Amino acid sequence: MFSFTFYMFIICTYAMETSSSFNADYNNSALFRGDTDFTRAIHSMIKAVMFRDTGTVFFTENGMKITVEDYQYVQANVFVQRAMFNDYVLVGSGVDFRIKLPMFCECLNFLGSSTSGNGPRLELSYMRDGAPLRLILEECGVVTDCRIKTLRPEDYVEFDFSADKITCKVIMKPDFLRDAFLDVDSSSEYLELKIDAGKGFTIAATVNHNIEILSPSSIRLAVSNMDMAVQLSERWNLLSFLTPNNQGASVVCYVKSLQVLLDVELYRARNGKGIQLKTGNCIATSESFRVNAVHAYSFERLVNSIGSAFNKLIQDTVQRRICTQVKHLIDGPFNEQLMNMANKVNLILPEMNVQSNDSLWNSKRALIEGMMLDYGLVREPYLHENAIITMHSGEISWQGNGGTPFSPNQIITSLEMNDRMLNVFISEYVINSLLYALWKKGAFEATVTKNTVPHLSQLMSSNCYLGMCLGDVVSSAGVPDVSEDEEFEIFITSPKPPEMLFQDGLAKFISYNKATLHSNKHGHLFHFTGTTVGYMRLQVLDGSSIFGKLNITKVQIANHPNSLYQLGNMELDFVSSITQTVLQQLSDDVCSNGLNLPKQNGLSLGRAQINVVGNSLKVDLDFQFDQHILEEFGIKLPEIRTADLF
Repeated sequence: MFSFTFYMFIICTYAMETSSSFNADYNNSALFRGDTDFTRAIHSMIKAVMFRDTGTVFFTENGMKITVEDYQYVQANVFVQRAMFNDYVLVGSGVDFRIKLPMFCECLNFLGSSTSGNGPRLELSYMRDGAPLRLILEECGVVTDCRIKTLRPEDYVEFDFSADKITCKVIMKPDFLRDAFLDVDSSSEYLELKIDAGKGFTIAATVNHNIEILSPSSIRLAVSNMDMAVQLSERWNLLSFLTPNNQGASVVCYVKSLQVLLDVELYRARNGKGIQLKTGNCIATSESFRVNAVHAYSFERLVNSIGSAFNKLIQDTVQRRICTQVKHLIDGPFNEQLMNMANKVNLILPEMNVQSNDSLWNSKRALIEGMMLDYGLVREPYLHENAIITMHSGEISWQGNGGTPFSPNQIITSLEMNDRMLNVFISEYVINSLLYALWKKGAFEATVTKNTVPHLSQLMSSNCYLGMCLGDVVSSAGVPDVSEDEEFEIFITSPKPPEMLFQDGLAKFISYNKATLHSNKHGHLFHFTGTTVGYMRLQVLDGSSIFGKLNITKVQIANHPNSLYQLGNMELDFVSSITQTVLQQLSDDVCSNGLNLPKQNGLSLGRAQINVVGNSLKVDLDFQFDQHILEEFGIKLPEIRTADLF
């Protein structure tokens, strides 16, 4: 971890000299120097784009540019043309560096009481790479000299705004755009922007949705602000898509601001694995409704001439059909999809393409890949405030075949709410079944040689230059005739599986090991018993993979009674340090490659976080259904679009 400390030096003096007198302080060898009278304008522009603390400053032949970027999603640029500078001297093709923008603005505004229109006169200089940016402000004989430390520049996204790649351009007053955004519903998650040559530039909010808790097992799903254009067949079978043709008439229904209120009950499926849904009351309403007949010949003219009377006649029917279709979708194909969700999932997927050059990890990777999680609900799902709470227990075993010889403990936890949509509590039994399955497959057995962990190669020999190595340890224990070319190996085994305990907000790892020190000259020399203790920190990345860091805090080694030779306390501490380094290396390799959270096609997870609460892991996350999930249900929905015909 690196830490940086930023300093800002401000020196204020009062002098009767003219600005040209301190111009002489400029070093002629500076990479850039220049002065301008537009200090107040530069300050205002930088302040307008200061949504991050740091920005990148560029001095080019065309002028000064400041770029502020937020994780490669949003980028803002301030450009001060060269013509706005009275003096502009640049050495080379360009200069760039990062700077703390709040400090930059504070220096520019140091003479904030300035009464002149453009503010004080500003002189900038940058001597060399890594040097501070120097700002000298002067007004009415008051001189301020600021020097701000600079940082190395970072890569940023370069947007290509070449004229040949622009399909449309809008030039408008910013006040109009601001007013348009103020009119949009602030609860909308996304905005839709449209540019039409005839109609101009329009902004529309997307569909709003909300979930209300009705009881510990029921929710009310509200979908509103939905504009739809639905095409019906000649039988008026709502939501059945039929392309208009000359052989059949069709009707297009334009629905403005459709709102659907649907009650849904959640319960545990019969197999105890997942969740099932049961729909209740449903109400569909719309702000306005209009029907047009298409390719219906005389019927088309009749329908269109009747107008509003015909609209009212069909509106109630259409709204009832909307509810019928939504309920059919949830009670039928959607529940079937939930029932068929895979409750056995691999911990590492082939497409993760994990790379590691370490021989320890490569020898264990196949074991991790063969582990599967078989999971299910412990109790009925529980609804509380804005969260769906599910308590899961599961078993991780080789190929999902089971065989864990112990049973799960009861989950003891507290319902601490946050702003996530889903709170999942996972029993510690899941982790301990994984440790048992790995132990059964020999994952915690290892042979340590001088090539296993490269930076320990000197310690694993009898001839070293580090003050102490295994050759010294063996000699001090009374082993005779230790040669300079003697090589050693450590065989590590586990007499019983390690365990993970969740307590006091921490995940405590305990491992029980035996070790044998072997020499290629003398054979087995020492036998040890040991206990390893560590604490694990977990985090979720990309919404679907758990990564962790196991910090091994103690490795305690003791002589085994059957050992041919016995080590003293100092030598035992030395062997313990080697063992701790090897185990830390192995755990880092395994943890850094991550394990997958159970997931299903059609669901996207986000904003996940993981903590230890009570004796369980608590995973909090948001979820949403992917747009293509309805197609997987085999339902042919009509084209739904924002209706702009009202």
